[in-house]
Amino acid sequence: MSVVHTAVVARKIKRGRERDYEQWLMKVASALHSTAGYDGMTAISSPDPAGSVRTLLIRFVSATALADWENSDIRHALAADGNQFSTYYYQTAPGVETFFALPGSSLPAPPRWKMCVLTIPAVYVLVNVVLAVLARLIPGLAEWPVQLRMVPVTLIMTVLLTYVFLPGLSKLFAPWLFAHATPSTSQTFQPQKS
Repeated sequence: MSVVHTAVVARKIKRGRERDYEQWLMKVASALHSTAGYDGMTAISSPDPAGSVRTLLIRFVSATALADWENSDIRHALAADGNQFSTYYYQTAPGVETFFALPGSSLPAPPRWKMCVLTIPAVYVLVNVVLAVLARLIPGLAEWPVQLRMVPVTLIMTVLLTYVFLPGLSKLFAPWLFAHATPSTSQTFQPQKS
């Protein structure tokens, strides 16, 4: 079971330095394309009363790949370059923990209704699929008391939801989840296929 590991880098851009940020972003994207374990990046631009806030959601296929990026000379050099025109906030999280307020911004986390819109269909599908699969694998499951029958369903469903579905949904719908905070733009950078 794979978990998407995400580095969240928010930068508050100094007024008049937005062009410097855009040039820097292209350098970051270029460096990431040659980084082992890189799984894509979403760049979110959001206005803030105190100045422009730009957030990068950089995804990696493993904790090791994320750690290698965090400790790399190129990331440190890029961070130093970015500090010339912005203040950064850096945070990492596995999978579902990326549903939070954008660091360095006064803007709130995604609305709970959006998280519900993504979670309810995932839960519905998982409960039904897991129950159907278990009914085929465990003869007589239908005769078990409902409370007992739901124990393996709940365990399997929770693991799949936490490690597969919510990370995938958060990755796929990141621009929409943070749309309340990002009325201007959102860009997605995918790893180049070799």
